[in-house]
Amino acid sequence: MKTFVFLDLDGTFWMHQVIPASAMRAVEQARANGNLIFINTGRARSSAMPTLEGIPVDGYCFSAGSEIWLDGRQLFFHPFGAEKTKRIMKWLSDHDIAFCPEGTHQSFGTPEYCRFLQAHLEQNRVTGGSHNLTDVLLMSDDDCRKIMKFSVCLKEGQNLDELIEQEELEFTPFGVSFVEGLRSGEISDRSLTKATAMEVVREKVNPTARTMAIGDSENDISMIKGADFGICMGNGTPAAKEAADWITDTIDNDGLAKAFEKAELI
Repeated sequence: MKTFVFLDLDGTFWMHQVIPASAMRAVEQARANGNLIFINTGRARSSAMPTLEGIPVDGYCFSAGSEIWLDGRQLFFHPFGAEKTKRIMKWLSDHDIAFCPEGTHQSFGTPEYCRFLQAHLEQNRVTGGSHNLTDVLLMSDDDCRKIMKFSVCLKEGQNLDELIEQEELEFTPFGVSFVEGLRSGEISDRSLTKATAMEVVREKVNPTARTMAIGDSENDISMIKGADFGICMGNGTPAAKEAADWITDTIDNDGLAKAFEKAELI
């Protein structure tokens, strides 16, 4: 039976947007064997595609399940909408929280968030991809209509409980914070996850297909649990490892290729 494979990006398929050679070979061999490979990431399309362009996969699930592409066409699109985006931005601004609204075509950032991101990129010597954020003050109504999720950086004492409840959202921490002492994570639609994206793809393409999911952090848990075979990277968080059927090696020790071998994809 051929398998639909859903891959997280950061910490799974690439690290700081550098893909291990063994991971790329594994994806190419698995597709040659008739399996379908899908990227399933919390990243918005605007930040992921510059690096993913030309990489041989069958489809993409962006922004924690709110935008799905298959064979070059948009299969599913569920942004917050202009009014909800504006309400979220106002609440975050009123509570002095650094944030980044991420859209399908463009992402934005408060000045403080941009400083945090730049410090993270410089510390990890990240190059390439799309990291240039436009100031949130320059967002148009059309930009607001296309926002899929928010990334935020929380200082000590800050929390999102009131916002999460009011707007029916989900907050998921990143595996690694941008800046020491801050909690970084993403705000997404509560009803949409990487697991719901996986099910949309399977229903549209082949409802009986076997699914495999590989990830490393909290926002991967839903797809790890929802797949027929869920795998966590060796560099994954304790919660992600607890959710997995099996734990592979770390990303820098051929973890993805070893997972593909374990699942008999290659």
